[in-house]
Amino acid sequence: MKEYNRLVHKISANEVAGQMYQDGALEQIELNEIQQSHNDIRSAQFLLNIVLVRPRKVYWSFIGALKNSNQLEAYLLLTDDGLNKSILPFVLHCYTTAMKISILLNLQQILLLCIIYPINSQTLN
Repeated sequence: MKEYNRLVHKISANEVAGQMYQDGALEQIELNEIQQSHNDIRSAQFLLNIVLVRPRKVYWSFIGALKNSNQLEAYLLLTDDGLNKSILPFVLHCYTTAMKISILLNLQQILLLCIIYPINSQTLN
């Protein structure tokens, strides 16, 4: 949970969403939802939820938008360029597993599962 909270506080969702929309990774209605929100944390949570349920190309658009908008702390939290291994592939793995067993979980529950039931990097390959 600590990583998730840190991440949502570091993301400027408006800037990232704009770049992702230009890449074709977000739909107009999603961009509008993020831009019209007056709560930065909710905007970041909304954007992360989109990233988690979309194909990997959306994830890489998100990562690129973080890097291009100089949101380096968030970028480093999610990539191997940071001091820690990426947490998002673990979240994606947990999400995929949860979907396979037909359990609908929100993002915070998925992160909690990843913390409680850690997996090794071989599981992701």
